[in-house]
Amino acid sequence: MKYLIKESQKQIILEAINDRIKEVQEDGVELTKKIVEDTKSHASINLKMMLTWGAAIGGFMGPIMQWLNGQVPELTEKDSSLIAAGIASVIFFQERSFINKSIIKKIKEDGLEEPFKLGAIKANQLKTVLAGFLKSLNLSAFTVTNMLSYAFLVPVIPMIYDAVSEGVWDMRDTEMLVKSLSAFGLITISGNFLKRLMDLIVDRITK
Repeated sequence: MKYLIKESQKQIILEAINDRIKEVQEDGVELTKKIVEDTKSHASINLKMMLTWGAAIGGFMGPIMQWLNGQVPELTEKDSSLIAAGIASVIFFQERSFINKSIIKKIKEDGLEEPFKLGAIKANQLKTVLAGFLKSLNLSAFTVTNMLSYAFLVPVIPMIYDAVSEGVWDMRDTEMLVKSLSAFGLITISGNFLKRLMDLIVDRITK
């Protein structure tokens, strides 16, 4: 249901959304750093290449690992990081077979194969949903193979959806979001393409 709100109220809400988006992007970077550091110390596997995609990988893996830890509460932090590294490698870095095999081998050695499979199923479901949504935008630059460029959207889209659905967001506010995301320096696509992408997302939600 949409409500009439004052411009001052709208500004407060939009600033809160902006702050929340910044927070989840930074949390994504920190989660990816932790995954890389824990995997390095626990399994002696170097995953520094993931840091380039920190916000994207962390944004995608955050809800997956939160769900998995709820399903398998006995997992330690290092267990969770190793599983997250394995899932991210399989989902986003299939071409790096040597690294993938090393991580999967360590997961099996540590008896984590079942929770890994559980998390991988959920991750593939999320990937399928995100891919389906992006394809519905008729975005010519999108392919499943470059999914990593768009994974940062996982925590962002629900916030935009809620704001648009409640009548808080309109197309003019998209520019503010684009400037904020670009200023964070945490994503890898250009500002112009990001603006087009956000316009398409808002337009898709409003229809």
